[in-house]
Amino acid sequence: MALTLPALLAASLLLAPGADTRPPVPEPAAEPSWKLVMESARIPDAPRTATTPLASRWSLEGLDRRPAFLLGGEALYLRDGDDIIRMDLNTARKAWSVTRKGAFLREVPGALFLFTEDFKIACLDTATGALRWEAQLGKEGGATFFKGNLNIVQGAVKGPVLAGDRVLVGTFGGSLFKGTTGSLYALDLATGKTLWTVEAEDGVENLPVVVGDKVYFGGKAACYKVDLATGEQLWKASTRNDNQWSFKVVDGSVLVSSGHYGSARSARGDYGSSFGGTLYALDTESGAVRWKFDIGGPSVVREEKGLLVALEWGMMGGSRLSCVKLATGEKGWELKEKSSATPALLAGRAVHLNKDNQVFVVDAATGKVTGSFKAAGDFGMGFFKGPWGRFMDPRVLDGQAVVGSWDKAKGETVLQSLDLDKGAPASETRVKGELEAYLLSPGHCLMLVKGADAKYSLKVLSR
Repeated sequence: MALTLPALLAASLLLAPGADTRPPVPEPAAEPSWKLVMESARIPDAPRTATTPLASRWSLEGLDRRPAFLLGGEALYLRDGDDIIRMDLNTARKAWSVTRKGAFLREVPGALFLFTEDFKIACLDTATGALRWEAQLGKEGGATFFKGNLNIVQGAVKGPVLAGDRVLVGTFGGSLFKGTTGSLYALDLATGKTLWTVEAEDGVENLPVVVGDKVYFGGKAACYKVDLATGEQLWKASTRNDNQWSFKVVDGSVLVSSGHYGSARSARGDYGSSFGGTLYALDTESGAVRWKFDIGGPSVVREEKGLLVALEWGMMGGSRLSCVKLATGEKGWELKEKSSATPALLAGRAVHLNKDNQVFVVDAATGKVTGSFKAAGDFGMGFFKGPWGRFMDPRVLDGQAVVGSWDKAKGETVLQSLDLDKGAPASETRVKGELEAYLLSPGHCLMLVKGADAKYSLKVLSR
């Protein structure tokens, strides 16, 4: 059943009372170029198992250009021109629409945050779309805006992160003359008032992490610990002057993956490819280095049961999958199957993809491959196949690992849910079009796909 969005919404509108009881004459409205398609009814009480395939519940079809959108816990936020629309993930019902410029940042319980072109954070109420407040941030870096979408040049905003009655926002920017700069801001959730600011000489590169009444965050060449109530800096620990690819706090350690790839000047004065990095474990109390582990390149670290598993990215489609013991920093094992996809870690197993479209299920404790199979389509890995040389990272949805591939012959994106015990696919879902983006919330998978007609579709799937 295909319905235009205006027709679907008009049924829920109530006419305001007035002296003139004649029905108003509607003004002609421009017909949108996209349609809302309801594809299957959700049955909440139906049992869901590992073999239950993902199913498309509803979709927005025929978008002329790549849309700006954000996936919240229970809603999809979509930008249509200068309008922001909130739609329920289960029913596709429109909750509200407001006219407000700004780029989507993040949703936290009860609040939606935007970043405006004059370097302000805007906080909207998720129930009504009403503006709660705006807060001015420092103008680190530069920014350009177009048609409601934001493209930050030499700058970024990290967050917001909710910490009780406070909202934490980090900035990261730079210029040829000032170098890299940034700050961590603590804003009052109710009013947007700035409670404190901590300058980070090298910016804030990752989401700040709150543990109790302390905040940890990292920049390009250092990590920081500050007091949540006052913003007092408790310690600063220097790291490599590289981009931070992963930042988390686990079992009394701040884990920081710092690495780079690019060009570097050799001793002879010429330029060549340079890859390298370091995985740090910093003591949360003192900031002292508990251990550090040299890695081959930028790495996103996954952690489970005292084991750290990461892909060490390198040239020509990746390098190796490595495991490090959290307590000591000793290497546990490595798997030399080239990849460009960061692994998924679940139930003591790592899901690893290689450039030959093979899926490996690896025992995280031993590094032993317990199962492998050929994916239904192509992962698109390789030096000339994309900016990161991969089609899609493996993900975890509803406690189950999911991998995606591209069946070029049929023009379909293929999602395969895995049975980790068997090391084999448990179910398969096919969607027309090539995947452009893939986001998860509890119980839902949101996909942006591009069809053969160059039009986009936003699809909401669940079990």
